[in-house]
Amino acid sequence: MATTTSTLQPPSFLQPTGYKLVVNRVRFPNLEFFAQSVNHPSINLAPAMLPFRGVDAAFPGDKIDYTELNCLVMLDEKMEIYQEMRTWLEDTVYKNMQRPTSIATDSKDQTEYDISLLILTSGNVLARTITYKSAFPTFIGDIEFASTPGTLQYVSFPMTFRFTSFSFT
Repeated sequence: MATTTSTLQPPSFLQPTGYKLVVNRVRFPNLEFFAQSVNHPSINLAPAMLPFRGVDAAFPGDKIDYTELNCLVMLDEKMEIYQEMRTWLEDTVYKNMQRPTSIATDSKDQTEYDISLLILTSGNVLARTITYKSAFPTFIGDIEFASTPGTLQYVSFPMTFRFTSFSFT
């Protein structure tokens, strides 16, 4: 009788702490070090509805919708990360709008940047990169200052980004 050999290797599961979030290291050097958590967005494909004899028939839609990229960012004592993100948000509104392709990467006039989420292995080696294209901030959350007794918890604040698409490399 012939025996078969399996080529299936046991998986190495993704660790929740093995990541880095990078935008533009020249303009936003603090985001890479203070991103506490990142929620990869969901993808929605709304069905196209076709009414037929009292019933709505659903067919695959023609538009993909990405939800927002949400991050929880730890606040440094000098609040530099908050200032960087606030400046980016305000620049999006108050500066002349230009497409990212027409501006140099290190320019401070750019309002959209690609955000890279670097996924690391258990040995802190780069396993995969998720790149969110043309991202810009849409929300900077509250910062709570509280003097409650108990365990020390560092101050953090939520941030939300919108983007056009994402890709894996």
